[in-house]
Amino acid sequence: MPASFPRLRPLLIAIAIVIFGAMITAPGSTVARETRAVADTWTVEIGFVEEPPIQSDTNGLWVKVTQGDQPVEGLEATLSAQAIFGGQARELPLTPVAGQPGVYTSVFIPTQPGEYSFLLKGTIGDQLIEETFNASPEGVPLVASRLDYEFPTAANGIVSNAAYPAAIGGALLLAGVIGLVARRNRH
Repeated sequence: MPASFPRLRPLLIAIAIVIFGAMITAPGSTVARETRAVADTWTVEIGFVEEPPIQSDTNGLWVKVTQGDQPVEGLEATLSAQAIFGGQARELPLTPVAGQPGVYTSVFIPTQPGEYSFLLKGTIGDQLIEETFNASPEGVPLVASRLDYEFPTAANGIVSNAAYPAAIGGALLLAGVIGLVARRNRH
């Protein structure tokens, strides 16, 4: 074992704690999005920002546009989107996502469970497009009823302990950072 290993041990332990804390607090990521070729030139991928989408949770439309393997930027000025549920439609202004070229989002809260569709219209390059993306098992997921995820129910007067994993992860993350700072200040 190298002579410098004992000096690195606290740093390695702190890094392990930070990584473990991040793993505990990171939500599971099953992403259901629809991808389709548009006008034989672009690939458009659409879904919800947060998946699975749950009724009454803040969420939004997530859109990624590429041409080949290159992201297409600047579409917030030429494309518009709508969320459609039942007979109602809501305009969704697209906003580019910082650090993710070709990715756009628009925040909204799906207030009802069920099938939402998204209409994307406008221009990409010089091509006029109007594409509807519907909920399907292979694409845009259904919005789940909030009751499918609540436990215990508020009607029982019991407060949920759902925040415990995040609190433990946050505490581990904080402990790791404190350990790194303390170690640095000792030398």
